[in-house]
Amino acid sequence: MTGSLVYAGGLSVQQALGLGSGQLKGWTTRGTTQGVRYRAFLPETSIAPSSASGAYDHHPWRNVSSTATTMPKPKILTYIDAGTVGGSHLMRAIAQQLVPAAHEFQAVMADDLRQDPTLFDDAVLFVMPGGADLPYCEALNGAPNQRIRRFVEEGGVYLGVCAGAYYACRELAFHAGMRGAICGTRELSFVDAVAVGSLPELTGGIPYDATPRTAAATGIRTTDCLSAVPLTPRVHYHGGCRFDFADPASPAARILAVYTEIEAEPPVIVSASVGQGKAILSGVHLEISERECKEALREHSDMAAHVHVCDRLAETGNERLEVFRLLLAHAGLELRQGRWKTTPGSC
Repeated sequence: MTGSLVYAGGLSVQQALGLGSGQLKGWTTRGTTQGVRYRAFLPETSIAPSSASGAYDHHPWRNVSSTATTMPKPKILTYIDAGTVGGSHLMRAIAQQLVPAAHEFQAVMADDLRQDPTLFDDAVLFVMPGGADLPYCEALNGAPNQRIRRFVEEGGVYLGVCAGAYYACRELAFHAGMRGAICGTRELSFVDAVAVGSLPELTGGIPYDATPRTAAATGIRTTDCLSAVPLTPRVHYHGGCRFDFADPASPAARILAVYTEIEAEPPVIVSASVGQGKAILSGVHLEISERECKEALREHSDMAAHVHVCDRLAETGNERLEVFRLLLAHAGLELRQGRWKTTPGSC
C-alpha cells in the first residue's frame, strides 16, 4: 500500500488503532465535512488485540490520504460527533470480529447526515456509541434523525450502546427525581420502551458520575432469542440503562439478555423490528475487555482502587466476546472464523 497514513491527532492510523504494520490495507475516500476528508478503514488481515493509545479520546479517522482504491463494499457507519466517547474503539472491536475486507468503516459527523446525500449508499449498519444523549439531540433532532430512521426502515440496522441505547428508545429517564435529571421522549423511538438509568444498584449505590467509581463488571444472561444456550459473562457497565416495556410479553419487546444482579432481572440488551430493518440496543459495553478497561484507568491517579473491575471482566472474557459476536451476527454481519463458537438463538 502507498500513501500517507497520518490523521489529525499526529499519530499514524496504526498507532491510533493499536495495529501493527501491514494491518491496514485498502483506503477509499467517502465524503467531506467542514473541509475534513474521511476514509474508510478496511481490515484485510488478522487484527490481534493490542494497546491503542488514546482510543477513548481521539477519532483516528480524519485527514488520511492514500492512492489505493477499492470497489464499494457494505459500509458500517459510526457516529463520532459531539457527545460520543469510545467510538473509535468500538469500531475497532467490531472490525476484529468480522470477515477481513468484507466491510468498509466510515466515521460520521452530524454535518454528514445533513449534507451528504450518498452517506447511506451501501450502508448496512449505523453505530451510535456511548457518551451523552443531550448533544446527540442537539445535533441530530429533525432531518438527521429522519435520515437515520429512514435508513433503518428501508432495511438497515441501528446498533446503540449505552448513550446510543438511551437515545433510540421511545423515552428515557436518566436520574429521574434527582438534580440534573434527563427525561423525555426521543425522536428515533426505535424501541417502545423507557430507558431507565443509571443503575446504582450495580455500583454500590452511587449514581453515575462519569468517574471510574461508577463503573462495574456486572453479570448478564442471554436469552434463547440471542443464543441457543444461556451465556453468563460479566460485562462492563458505566451509566447504562435497563429497558422498561409497558408489556414485556409484546412482540415488540424482543429481549436478548437480562441483568442478573438486579432484582427481577430487567432487560439489558434488546432488539426491535423497524420497518424492514432492525434496532439493537445494549445498556452495557460488550466491546470492552480487561485490556481496554485497564487502558482507560491509566488516565486516573486512583487506578489501583478500580482495577478490580477489569480483573472481574477477565474471569469471563471469552464468554463476553462470544456474546458480542452473537450480537454482531444478530445484526446480520458476517463473522470471521475463530476459536469461539457462536450459536445463534431463535430470533
